[in-house]
Amino acid sequence: STYRASEDSLLYVAPLAAFTKALHDLPALQDYCERGLFNLLERSRAALRAAFLAESLSEHPFSKPLSSALNRAALTCGEDAELGQALTRMHAEKVGAIVVVDAHGGPVGILTERDVLGRVTLPQLPLTTNVMAVATQPVESLDALSPISTAALLMVTKNFRHVVVTQAGKVIGV
Repeated sequence: STYRASEDSLLYVAPLAAFTKALHDLPALQDYCERGLFNLLERSRAALRAAFLAESLSEHPFSKPLSSALNRAALTCGEDAELGQALTRMHAEKVGAIVVVDAHGGPVGILTERDVLGRVTLPQLPLTTNVMAVATQPVESLDALSPISTAALLMVTKNFRHVVVTQAGKVIGV
């Protein structure tokens, strides 16, 4: 290793065998060296921890924007869609939710598989029912630039499985 002094220093050069014997024979020297080594290791560990934390926070997946987590466009339907149409599309696309959008592409409702059981199947609603009659309203949505951590917190606190992601007020993903 190469060491550089940051200020004037006094250095002793001793053969390894003589230093090892002195450590063994002089408990005070051994204690001094162990404490010095321990402090050096602790400072090194603290510096590494700080560097790792700074790097991991900036690159942590939960700090990335929601848009980076979207793998596909949201499945959407208009406010005038029938329940049967929405469910058929959900099944065909193999997704657990369809977002009901207004004429401008903004979210006005969301229909999830969980909604279907409690609001459609058990009440035995006809498939010709308007989707807005059973969709969850109003929709909790987040902007695409919001961090993933915000979506995770919303999902946990509100017991959601889906969060609608918007950009400029229009649905872009779930």
